Amino acid sequence: MARSEHPRVRRLIGVAACLVVLAGPVAAQDTGGFIGRATVGIVTVPDYEGAEDRQTFPLLSLRYQPGERWIEFEGTTLRANLLASGRLSAGPVLRYRFGRDDGVSDSAVAALPEIDAGAELGVFLRTTLDMGTMPVDLSAEILADVSGVHDSWSASLGAGHTTFVGERWRITAGAGIDVIGDGYAETRYGVTAAGAAASGLPAYRPDGGLAAAGLTLNLGYSIGPGSEITGLLVWRRLLGDAADSPITERGSADQLLVGLGYTWLF
Repeated sequence: MARSEHPRVRRLIGVAACLVVLAGPVAAQDTGGFIGRATVGIVTVPDYEGAEDRQTFPLLSLRYQPGERWIEFEGTTLRANLLASGRLSAGPVLRYRFGRDDGVSDSAVAALPEIDAGAELGVFLRTTLDMGTMPVDLSAEILADVSGVHDSWSASLGAGHTTFVGERWRITAGAGIDVIGDGYAETRYGVTAAGAAASGLPAYRPDGGLAAAGLTLNLGYSIGPGSEITGLLVWRRLLGDAADSPITERGSADQLLVGLGYTWLF
């Protein structure tokens, strides 16, 4: 198997995809005539899926929206909304998925065969349900491996609500689940016979299914027209075969992301 990218680059790629959660709520607000959005920030996340050790890195997000259609680049994910609808967004998604190499902090996991980085292609859907005084934002996304890394798929479903307190504070709370295919589970959470011999971990062949559920809390403070400071807390609990993996048992099934960012519209 070919080597994956340099350890530091690999970790940067891994956490960069999380910025969608950090920048997303601002995008849902009224743009007030602005046609673009940029976010810079820092985030601390697990070293790899199932890890307990953490890393902190800078992040970047960009979005261009001249009308109801838009295109956005967030971390390693590119999305394009093809619908001219105020409440419904849908279109293609292209994501660069990070790998796992021998640069991880856990010595046993580092001894496992490396996982190459790869590309995934899919579709997304976002909409808002009008529930009177409590509108609910819904999202769904499904991705398929197109680079032969795991030859499988992953999907996510989420729901959230945003409320404003006074003239400056925004509070967004949400919940979501992740579902994965067999190939994804075997690649990310499995231990082959060769991997068991090299690492000392027991051989393990997981199945796909419900892999995680989580909660999100996003606080925003407006510091002027078209600008906001955002704080983020995301907790994901690995479930099922993902939680039972020897890789996760050496780390933690509780995956925590903490971020801070600055967003401005232009």
